[in-house]
Parts: sequence; C-alpha cells; structure tokens
Amino acid sequence: MFGYYLRKIGNGLISLFIFITILFFVAQVIIPHDFTTQFALSMNRGLREELQHQLGLDLPLWQQYLHWLGRLVSGGFGKSFYGYSISEMLKSVIPPTLLIFLLGTILAFLIGLWLGKVTAWKGRGIFTGVTTFSAIALYTSFPPWLAFLMFYLFVRKLGIFPPILHENPLRALFGNYVKEENITAAQIINTILLTLLASAVIVWGANILIHKVFRKKIHPILFFVLVVSLWVGSWFILGIDEIAIQIMRLAGVPLITYVFLSLGETMLITQTAMRDTLHEEYIQTARAKGLPEAVIRNKHAARNAIIPVLSRLLVSLPYLLTGIVIIEKAVQWPGMGSTLFMALYQQDMPVVLAVLLIVGFVSLIARFILEIISLVLDPRLRDRTFLAQQEQNGLQQRA
Repeated sequence: MFGYYLRKIGNGLISLFIFITILFFVAQVIIPHDFTTQFALSMNRGLREELQHQLGLDLPLWQQYLHWLGRLVSGGFGKSFYGYSISEMLKSVIPPTLLIFLLGTILAFLIGLWLGKVTAWKGRGIFTGVTTFSAIALYTSFPPWLAFLMFYLFVRKLGIFPPILHENPLRALFGNYVKEENITAAQIINTILLTLLASAVIVWGANILIHKVFRKKIHPILFFVLVVSLWVGSWFILGIDEIAIQIMRLAGVPLITYVFLSLGETMLITQTAMRDTLHEEYIQTARAKGLPEAVIRNKHAARNAIIPVLSRLLVSLPYLLTGIVIIEKAVQWPGMGSTLFMALYQQDMPVVLAVLLIVGFVSLIARFILEIISLVLDPRLRDRTFLAQQEQNGLQQRA
C-alpha cells in the first residue's frame, strides 16, 4: 500500500510538471506582447530595452521558461513586473480563497449528500421533484449571475451580510485593527481554518473513544453541532471572536454562492447511487431483519453510495476551484481570483503563472487526500489496489 501511495505522489508530480509547462507556453500565446510594450509607453526606446533586460523579456522563450522553472525549484516565485514579492502577495490572497474552498466544499458535500439520500429514499413526489429541479438549476447556473443574485438577496434585500462590492473588504475591515493588534487578515483566516481542523479532530477523537467504551457513536447532527460550537468557542478563547465573526459575515456571499453551485452535483450523484442500492441483496436482508428505515438508509445504503460521490468530487475539484476564481472576481473577494484577473489585466505574467500554479497544486493535494479517504471507506478499492500490486510484482519477477 505504501508503494501505491508513492506511485500516486510520483504521478501527481509528473502531472503537475506537465501542467506548469503547458501553462507557461499557453500563457505566452494568450498574451503575445510583453509587459513593456503595453505599460511602459512613456519610456524611450533605450529605457524600454533596459527594462526588458532587467525583467528577462529579451531572452528566448525557452530560456525564460528555464529561469522561471529554476525559481520554482529553488522555492520562490520571484518578483512581479511591478516589483513586489509574489510569495508575500500569495501569503495574503491564498487564505481567503482557502476559506471559501474548504468551508464551501465541506458544506456542499454534506448538504448534497443529505438531500440525495432523502430524495432517493422518498422516491417520486413534490419534495423530490422540486429539490432535484432546484439542484439542476443551481448546478448549471452562470457563477457571476448567481453571485450577483445572492448579493442582491442577502445584502440588499435581507441585510444579513455587509456589502463587499467595489472595495477590498478585508483591507477596509482591518484598517484600524492591524494598527492596534499588529496582525493581518491572512493570519486571522489561517487561525480560523486551524481551529476548525482542531475542533473536527477533537470531536472525531471523542467519537472513536465513545464507540470503544460504550459501543455507540455520536449522532451526525450532534457531531456537526459540537464541531461548530468548539470552533466558534475557540475564537472567544483566542480573543479573535469579533474580527473572526466579521470575516465570516464578509465571506457569506461568496461562500453561499459556491455552496449552491457545488451541492447540486453531489446531490444528483448521491441520488442515483442510492437508487441503485435500493434493490441490492444486503438492503433486502437488512429489511428482513426488521432494522429501522433510517438505519438501513444511513448505515447500509448511504455508505456504499458515498464512494461514487467521492470519485466524482475528485474529478470535479479543478472545476470547483475555477468556479471560486470567477465568484471572487464577481464579488471582489480579495483572494486568488481577484488577483488573477487583475494580473491578467496588467499583463503581469509572473503573478498569473504563480496563481494558476497554486490552483493546480491545491487541486492535486485535495485529490490525493480524497483518494485516501475513498480507500479507507471502501475495502474493495484496497483489495483491488493490493491485487494490482501483486500482479505487477509478478510481471516484474517473470521479466
């Protein structure tokens, strides 16, 4: 199994290398003119050529690629065409994007999974029809349109979330806070994400302990409530409750938009997978034993239905990240999406390449984690992996 994971990591790194290579040359084709010919028009020819030399734009394309690859291998992205450090810039824009991506993916998965289970089990009816139609409508929506619709509903009409259009909301929020506490928005968001992870691990560990001692497990709804309670409570313990709540309110519109765009696919796949299991022999056996319908649905049918949902989520991750990029631009959320569009407008290619590389890397890591989860949940996948390894080892020995 360890060798299987090593091969997966190796294949992932090769895929990432191919991705960044294609990315570099495609970016040069999309933006054929260099930075100096577009944004240094006031310079004379001599100064422009000197600037091209400083930025390395006078080198052949293959040499520019090798220099850029060398900076990546050495652990840095270099500087943008405007002189600021790309690594420092990424430290401030990655956390806001991760906040939307991680929270949104978890919420969309849980809500979509629950709706898929319920609608599949209920069968045809008004609730199933309306829910399925709504899921399809949300899943096929144009992200900017849905973002503006959510903004109008939750900000303009209901007033639940503060407006965030036409300004950097985190910069405005942290105007006085940074001066007083000497802390950045990225640090607060990192703390929010780490406390969420710690809360989930604590409740998960308690669930394992309770199961070993009392042979019972925490109810899923109670599990969720405990995680959220510990998560929010940790903000008060750390003294970041006020600023953390403000950040979560600002993240409301992009987060809800992303959840609505993502949960439809999860729901539909869960619905289909659940319906396929309704006539399986183990479902009929469970019913013959007199088990409650809720137990059959949640512990027998749903456990097998979750595998194709995770498999589809693995494939969809790059598209989900792309959706976040578009949503961020639509509502001016200061993450990688807004940064990417601004860099494209300014033809700042080092920033464009760095942001797209981070998107590819995050997608690769997330897919690897989800694949491990799939192996843990489905013993059949572990057996197939083991058999494939044995077969490959046998072929190598015969060769």
